[in-house]
Amino acid sequence: MTVRSSVLSAARAAVPAPLRQRFTISNTNLGGYLIATNRMRYCGARMAANHDGVEFRFDDPETAGPQLERRFKTGTAEPVELRGLIEAQGFLKSEVKRVRMLVKHVDE
Repeated sequence: MTVRSSVLSAARAAVPAPLRQRFTISNTNLGGYLIATNRMRYCGARMAANHDGVEFRFDDPETAGPQLERRFKTGTAEPVELRGLIEAQGFLKSEVKRVRMLVKHVDE
């Protein structure tokens, strides 16, 4: 990697979040699928604006999120290894617990 390419990589990584394409969902199963298939990079979790649940955010530079969600819901998504899917869903469930604990501490 040249100095120029490393500088460009750092600049791309420093793009503020609002300028990036994001795909936000609250479905743990779909989120686990996206992680297990490496279709999008997981960015984090946050409490939904209505405090009704936790949202998972993914980088979606190709704006493929809605199409992947449709394919997942209709059962036409590409197959994924079960073990990877279960591990990804477990990770997201731990993220839900973490976010709820953070919100609980802030609300106290």
